[in-house]
Amino acid sequence: MSGASGSAANQSENSNPIQVVSAFRQAVIERFSIQLGVRGYAYQEYLALPASERSNDEADAVDQQFARYALEWLGFSSSDWNYNRPQAGKKANRPDYSVTASVGMAFIWEDKNSTLDLVDEHLLQMRRYTIGTAGYAVWCNMRRILAVRFSSNDTLKYEILADISIETLLDTQAQAWQTQATNLALFRLLFGKERFTQFLRLVESISIGEGDFKKHATPLTSRQAMQDFIDGSRQSLDHLRLAALSQIRKSREDRSESEEEEKTLHQEWTDNATQLVNKLGYTESGRMRVQEAIQRLTSRLGEISAEDMNRVKEEMAQAGGTTKLSAAISSLFEQWREQLSIRTVLFLPCDFKRRHPPRLPMRTACGENVRAIRKTRITRPLRNRLLMSFLSVCSWCAC
Repeated sequence: MSGASGSAANQSENSNPIQVVSAFRQAVIERFSIQLGVRGYAYQEYLALPASERSNDEADAVDQQFARYALEWLGFSSSDWNYNRPQAGKKANRPDYSVTASVGMAFIWEDKNSTLDLVDEHLLQMRRYTIGTAGYAVWCNMRRILAVRFSSNDTLKYEILADISIETLLDTQAQAWQTQATNLALFRLLFGKERFTQFLRLVESISIGEGDFKKHATPLTSRQAMQDFIDGSRQSLDHLRLAALSQIRKSREDRSESEEEEKTLHQEWTDNATQLVNKLGYTESGRMRVQEAIQRLTSRLGEISAEDMNRVKEEMAQAGGTTKLSAAISSLFEQWREQLSIRTVLFLPCDFKRRHPPRLPMRTACGENVRAIRKTRITRPLRNRLLMSFLSVCSWCAC
């Protein structure tokens, strides 16, 4: 029973986020060292360099150092993987690492330059690599590790198992540190070598006759036997707790981010409305009438239609004592309508999360594209033009 106790202690360490992060830092981050010219760089020093100095680093930095060290941290050795080798009968399929275990292909690991972020093409590439396997795959650019499982009966469907921001993980003061630590611990649990090698041993140990089972069974009659049984049961509960905790923290993080985005969008909506009303040059009562017409739309951000906008236009004309807007006022209205269209499409990701349970991952292509455009580091006018172009071809949310 002492062996069981030792195993329980080891499993406990593997599921304790703080201990997992500590082990990861020692096995991966602290081992990383790359030479550029006459100077060597540690992990964080290297990532602090401009992107232009880190381009084309997939092989020497990501493949040969970060990913290899991470695989060793997971318990694998060079005899457990094929590196950059074409898959049998599929010369075009060349994963960076094909990791094997007693169950066959455990998972594939695909690396990208440290300057690149995940795009749909990468997921399609990994999906192609995992056809005929259990569907497990890891994407890595040494700043982020994304572990997924592709559905065997739906080529476009996948489940995110763990998503780790390494840079956040190394900042213990970061608000999302606990979430990232839990994600890393879950990743270690799901992709550790023991998960792919213990199955056959478990089958062998339980595939015995009733007589042999009773002969080797440990009676729960002593205090030590009971304690060992409790420790073993606690392992399973710890693993379930870890998986649940990861999902809960991710949901809370997404919820908080969505609420902040929604507040920002509402404030921008209010500011644009105020700017429009102040530029009209109407009487006080005329401005109030237009303001009230716009405020009636506030509760429907994300659902505002072209008809709603035209009704505001009609109110503007009536408030100005005419049936048709002047060229100047019409120009102001069109500028406001453009901003409203942008706010409407930006509001959709927030609105989607607000209307659906936070635990459901948002995988709507429209929402992800809007989020990507919004976070792009470009000037506001150019960003708005991109959003308007996207809006003109988006069938899901076009208003």
